[in-house]
Amino acid sequence: MGFLRIYLALCVVNSHAGDFMPWSAPSGRDAVEFFFIISGFYMAMISGRYSSTQNFYSSRWLRIAVPYYWHFAIIVFISTASGIFFSQWLALDAYAKNLHNPVNGIAGVLISALTNFTILGQDAILFLKDNTGSGLTWTQNFRLFSDPLHCYLIIPQCWSVAVELCFYLLAPLLNRMRNLQLVLLVFVLLVARLSAYYFGFDHDPWVYRFLPFELGLFAFGMLIWRSKSFFQTYIIKGLKYNCIVYILICITTMFMGFIFRELLWRLGCKFGEPYAAIFLLLIFAPLILIAFSLTADNRFDRLIGELSYPIYLNHLFIILTLRSLATPDFVKSHIPILSAILSVALAWIFYHFYLRKFEERRHLQFGVKQLA
Repeated sequence: MGFLRIYLALCVVNSHAGDFMPWSAPSGRDAVEFFFIISGFYMAMISGRYSSTQNFYSSRWLRIAVPYYWHFAIIVFISTASGIFFSQWLALDAYAKNLHNPVNGIAGVLISALTNFTILGQDAILFLKDNTGSGLTWTQNFRLFSDPLHCYLIIPQCWSVAVELCFYLLAPLLNRMRNLQLVLLVFVLLVARLSAYYFGFDHDPWVYRFLPFELGLFAFGMLIWRSKSFFQTYIIKGLKYNCIVYILICITTMFMGFIFRELLWRLGCKFGEPYAAIFLLLIFAPLILIAFSLTADNRFDRLIGELSYPIYLNHLFIILTLRSLATPDFVKSHIPILSAILSVALAWIFYHFYLRKFEERRHLQFGVKQLA
């Protein structure tokens, strides 16, 4: 499962930086939605490993927030230094521009800035607009405006982290639901999603940033975990695990990503990409359980899985920095692959020198035997 997580994180990098993978891979959108399913899977798995709901909330908040605020502080520091010495404000560029030539209203800027500290609410910013003189209002499509409010998010990709936090708030309630109730919830949210597509809401941000629709994927991930006994008994029973098997799992994971992308292109041309994407996500999602069952006891796999969140946090700023400050032609022409290498390297440094020890303390503090 760790390789799957880091592979999906690199798919997001591949989508943002430009193609560096020599094969077709899932888009950043599809990778994020797959992460939502994985999140539901893990939350169902660890539901009984906390002594209280309060411990669950505290532990999940620390796991999300501590790496986030570390990266936030570093990004703000580097952006400020770059602005002072090179006149390139990087992640703070929208604030610098709006200060000299206001294009967004004060309310929109302040609310967007506040969500940088709360994390919660960053997804809601994608459904708001506040151009100067128009006031803060709802928008169906933020891409119609040249100065969207999400430009004021210091780590803009963390709109998905805000969605994750909402999932965690609902996880204890969802975990208490019976299988049939959870199936009905997934069905209702899926029907609502497809109905929205039919009535014209088949574009960004509705196709993968609207919390109620993504909640259906989270709940589906929970159902996959609950089907664990069937998969372990009838699909992977008796398979002996070793290094060669692990390498084959990694290769198979990338191959399935290629198949997913190719099927999405072919089915998307016929039925529409939003419809094809949600269909394929539901078809491919059970592979999560197989990947987990085969790699659950692999320490190396767990290690590389821990790098996925730091990679997700750092990659967009690395891309932005390279595009803004790179001068040698070699660097400019190799930004995609350099972004991927730096994202992984810095994620490993962060994990090795800080996150690993922090996670050990977190596990001990909340008395969890084994935590995702």
